[in-house]
Amino acid sequence: MKNLQYFPFERNQYYYGKLITQQDFVSEQRYMNDKRRLINRFLHGAGIVAGLQVVRMDDRSFSLEAGLALDETGREILVDKPSVQRLDRLDGYDALLERSGADMAYLCISFDEKDAYPSRTVLQTDDENRQVYEKCREGFRLYLTSAPFEEDGDTVRSFCERSEVLFENADLLIMQYTPAFAQGGERFEIRIQIRAKRPIKEAEISFEEQLTCLIYRGEEKLQGEWSGSLKEQGDFVDLSFQVEAYSITQGIGEIYLAPYRLKVKLGDRHLFSRTAAKAEIQLSSKDPWQVLLDRYYNGAMNKVLSTTAPRGIYLAAIYLKQSGREYLIDRISPVPFDQWVYNSFLNMNMLQLLRSKHLSAGARQRREAISVSKTEERIAAGGEKASGICVIPIGIGGKAGERFFSGEIIHGLGLGAVDIRISLEQGEYQYAGSQEIFEDMAYRVETAVKLNREKGSFIIGIRFLEASAVQEVRIHWIAEKMPETYVKDQEAHIRILPDKPELKVMQSRYFRTQTENLESMTILWEVTSPNGGIITRDGHYTAPDTEGIYEVCAFCQEMPQIRNSVFVIVHE
Repeated sequence: MKNLQYFPFERNQYYYGKLITQQDFVSEQRYMNDKRRLINRFLHGAGIVAGLQVVRMDDRSFSLEAGLALDETGREILVDKPSVQRLDRLDGYDALLERSGADMAYLCISFDEKDAYPSRTVLQTDDENRQVYEKCREGFRLYLTSAPFEEDGDTVRSFCERSEVLFENADLLIMQYTPAFAQGGERFEIRIQIRAKRPIKEAEISFEEQLTCLIYRGEEKLQGEWSGSLKEQGDFVDLSFQVEAYSITQGIGEIYLAPYRLKVKLGDRHLFSRTAAKAEIQLSSKDPWQVLLDRYYNGAMNKVLSTTAPRGIYLAAIYLKQSGREYLIDRISPVPFDQWVYNSFLNMNMLQLLRSKHLSAGARQRREAISVSKTEERIAAGGEKASGICVIPIGIGGKAGERFFSGEIIHGLGLGAVDIRISLEQGEYQYAGSQEIFEDMAYRVETAVKLNREKGSFIIGIRFLEASAVQEVRIHWIAEKMPETYVKDQEAHIRILPDKPELKVMQSRYFRTQTENLESMTILWEVTSPNGGIITRDGHYTAPDTEGIYEVCAFCQEMPQIRNSVFVIVHE
């Protein structure tokens, strides 16, 4: 597979009596190989698929573990068994010796193939020197290079992030990392990384960059400084700066470091950045997710077609120490440029992890922010609150599904909208929310509130979820005056879909809601008709075994007065 071009695709046509030549078989193999390589490149990318760990054995050797990688043209690089490799026998080692003082080299792997099993053709004579082979054995080649991987969109990190060298000498490397794109009016992070090429006892660094269409702390310039020590080769420190983009529809944000605007002090030495460095960030009113998709799909084809000399996969960074006329292995850092191939299994699990940890955390933060915001609004409007305890007599006990109600309670906050929250008292505990969570409850009841905004009063209702001999139920309530702006301008609604459901007895289906002005609020479900079936917290309803019409209700947990119902027709 020495050819690096995929096109054109030409498939052999076979017919009775066709003379098959050597070229037909070559064409057949090329067609299949090119199709597979094209799929590998577009659907999977380039990088390490599995394995290929590099483990230091001693000062002169390392072990390469079995694994699989894909190169930039979609060719498979397979290492079928572990092998011990000597550093001084690798391609590129002699070039390192020529540049004395090298402190690091990158170990790369690339696709390779060799002819195997010498043979003779039936037409070959003894005078002919041309050698033919039975097989072509695919394999790999290991080599050393001092050139870092040019991150131009072939890794996840490089696709979303740009990097520029601000300063470099034999002691330090100072890099700047910026996002490739950002949304206008939003904040994003700029990261400055200071990395030691050799141990540094004391360093002082200061810089000033000019900003275009960007603001840092109210000014169009970014200033920073750092002082400290880096004890070992490869140690680094990251400086983070929160920058805000102009609210523009389309444009370019620039971060420009002029010559001599970055100063480095190492002991008694004073050094400067002598060349300019500039980073560009694409600014857009579009969501960054959409920009990322557009960038990939618009450029993916050209990127693949322009690949004529595929680069190797960077397996490790090998830190070196020089001993006389040879280099020894100090330590090994794996996959320095994150060249990984993420398969569907990994992607699914990473998305699940992202959803469970980050998105749920973000939702909680948004709910907390909304809660704080609403509290601040109410305090500004007067911050009126009232609370109390309501005792609902039950008598000799309650049956499952049986309902009881309090008398009319005057909350004392006047007329209009009031937010009422209630909790159930049992012994030394108070319970709020779903009654299905805590198993130590003495009895289980559903609670609801009916508010009369014209009279400034409310009624609390309960329904037993299971039979109990309790003689009274104690309910704690807190009422809080809602701001007028909420009533007039932010009227909330819940819509249940489907709105005209019909089911057979014992049949199940999911209900869903569409809400207005209830972002990040929790929607709960209940079946209000006695013996009307059951419904879970996520809206999965199971009809009863009796025909009839039953009411299913959805309501806002934070504001129970906001609710809606549908009637389910259940028949045989």
